[in-house]
Amino acid sequence: MHKSDDVQLKPIPCLPVIRKDICSQEVVDRVVDEFIKRFPNQLMNLSHYPHPGAGEQMYLSDIKARVRDNLEELALHADPLMCIYLVHEIRRRVHRAYGQEGQEMPLGKPLAPSPTGPFPALPDGKIQKSMEELGFKQKEVDRILEKYYADYPEWWYVMAEELRLRLPLNPPILCPANQEYFPQLLDSKRFNTHINALISILNWDAAARLEKLCEIPLQARITI
Repeated sequence: MHKSDDVQLKPIPCLPVIRKDICSQEVVDRVVDEFIKRFPNQLMNLSHYPHPGAGEQMYLSDIKARVRDNLEELALHADPLMCIYLVHEIRRRVHRAYGQEGQEMPLGKPLAPSPTGPFPALPDGKIQKSMEELGFKQKEVDRILEKYYADYPEWWYVMAEELRLRLPLNPPILCPANQEYFPQLLDSKRFNTHINALISILNWDAAARLEKLCEIPLQARITI
């Protein structure tokens, strides 16, 4: 047993990694060993949630932040794609230790053959009725998302992998810092009044398009 204070973990197994092209076996093993020594409470928290869902999201976000910090301490480059797969590898080892099925393999298919593409075109989207009532148009959402996708497809690949692994989108696809993607809305009263609603619907719409492109099963989608 690994012990820290009153926390006792079951032995955490060493499993073959899922994506060696993203995260090597050596790196996963090193990071997991560090977590067992330093963060047994966080690993125990994950053991309470054998299935992906809202209950584990807070703990996964915390694990993700600690993974980034741990990679820097180990003098390893904290690549966003590597970080999310490390979080997933930690989660699946904890689930396996406690005899839980959990989320093993990514759902659906990757957004592209590799993190650098080639990338498919974005499918059509449909904004929520509440946004139409606020005066936002589908063509505005389409223009913003299509430009952001064209400029940063690699980031969309990362977000798609988080959706396929059923990990929290943190940070989200778009946030207020991306205001350069809101042309013709920046100076409008409507934009300033409803910026949070706009950000929310952009992320919902983007996630829905990624789930469609990646052929994630309907029952596992967050935008249904």
